[in-house]
Amino acid sequence: MELAGSCLVLVSERLATICPNAVVSDAERIGGLLPEALRQAHFTSFLTGRDRKTPCSGALPRLGLEPGRYFLYVSRMEPENNALLVREAFETLETDMKLALVGDAPTRVLTSPASARRATRAS
Repeated sequence: MELAGSCLVLVSERLATICPNAVVSDAERIGGLLPEALRQAHFTSFLTGRDRKTPCSGALPRLGLEPGRYFLYVSRMEPENNALLVREAFETLETDMKLALVGDAPTRVLTSPASARRATRAS
């Protein structure tokens, strides 16, 4: 059954490139890569947060962050997304920048043995 599902996904991916009924993108410039007829009839783009500047709501100072002085990682905090690896790699850097990890972790607590030891010593 798994092989049949994989084959169906593969065939669907190929068909989507040949006969799409819509193209949706987060970048308007993708539309310029499409043939004119397809772009006019079936192309839609949407703005993402990086496309517009919005004033800071005050959240950054409350989180100890300064505009332009942090790295932002947004993900589900699940092992396959490697947020812990990102954090551990960041801890090896010599930088005055901060790392903000943002996401939901419904099933697990994101921690490492080293951070657990630091938390234990601090309490």
